[in-house]
Amino acid sequence: MPKIVERMVSSKGGIVTHYTENLEPRGDPNIETTSVTVLAFYSDYPEVLAAKAGGNGGAFTPIRLLLALALLAVLALPAWRWLRLLSKQQEQQ
Repeated sequence: MPKIVERMVSSKGGIVTHYTENLEPRGDPNIETTSVTVLAFYSDYPEVLAAKAGGNGGAFTPIRLLLALALLAVLALPAWRWLRLLSKQQEQQ
């Protein structure tokens, strides 16, 4: 995970969305940001969506976008819990 994203991981678990111009996290972790970050770094969804958008497997239609967002919503809570557990494990080390 890039250093800039590592700085956004909250000690409470999850990824903080808001930050200062010096990249200091501000606010609470956000489940949407956390789930999108997890999917971007730990899945093949970026490549799959890029291929769809590029026309290599059909047009990236609004229904496909809706399905992708629904998938994100279903995965959001487990992703947040996973990052929270990971953060706790790192604190214990």
